[in-house]
Amino acid sequence: MNMKFINHIIVTITLFFIGNGYSQSIGVYIPDSFGLKMNSKRIVENKLKQLSTKNNFSINNSRFIVTAKIDELSNVYDEPFFEYELGVNFYIGDGLEGKAFESYYVEVQGKGKTQKTALRNALKSIRPNSELKAFFDNARVKIKNYYAQNCDLIIQEAQNNAKMGDTHGALISLSSIPKSQKECWVKANNIAVSIYNEDIEFDCEDKLSQAKGAWSANKDKYGAYKATKLLSRIDPRAKKCFSKVKNLHSEISREIGNDKANVLKLMNKELDNKAFMTKKMLDHHLKIELAKAKNKPNTTIVYKSLY
Repeated sequence: MNMKFINHIIVTITLFFIGNGYSQSIGVYIPDSFGLKMNSKRIVENKLKQLSTKNNFSINNSRFIVTAKIDELSNVYDEPFFEYELGVNFYIGDGLEGKAFESYYVEVQGKGKTQKTALRNALKSIRPNSELKAFFDNARVKIKNYYAQNCDLIIQEAQNNAKMGDTHGALISLSSIPKSQKECWVKANNIAVSIYNEDIEFDCEDKLSQAKGAWSANKDKYGAYKATKLLSRIDPRAKKCFSKVKNLHSEISREIGNDKANVLKLMNKELDNKAFMTKKMLDHHLKIELAKAKNKPNTTIVYKSLY
């Protein structure tokens, strides 16, 4: 495979990983003490997601969260309707440190034949306004300032995560850096390339070791088939390791000889297919991996309350 093309793929995909400057990521978090019954959490979560996305925040796992505390000012049942009057406190801040950056308070009313319907109608009455927009805009500025002031720390933590085997976590941490923080973003981009390359090198060495074991155990067409299946799963961008893959492939080819043409044909086809995988396929693969990492449940992050 042309090395210039390989390097182009690496740069393109890495830019995909952390080229997210158009929308700041934020997590939605509702603590157990948010003010209403637990079965109402979903309604509140959905409202927070709706308001956040309308204000150009993307919803993903993030150290920064939007949350709410709801105070029940009055609750009247006038058959057949429930009527709520609520004091809703919105907060955005650092969920890992438990530090609020911005807050916004509004009082709302809702009416419905069930308590859930009354709550939903009350929250629906929260409409976009200048104060709510300022709440999100001011929080965005403070989040960007955090990255400007803590760039080196974020990168160091990502590198530590990668060393402990958490490549996904490291890349997601780096991907949270806004593109508007150009200097930090460039540093993160370079580290992301390094982390991803180290990961595929490690994976290559692991699969190569398994393939060598399979071939050593059975130096026949069955051992050749098993070894080649493992080799075909190796990413050809593992520059340091892939030459060893080719050497083992050549050794197996010599050993089984032309009388095993079908096996040799299969081996060449599988290895070549991997080596000449298209950019589109590589992009698709890495997008899936990134999505898996970003969409891990928020229970993997232990947040502190902002109030």
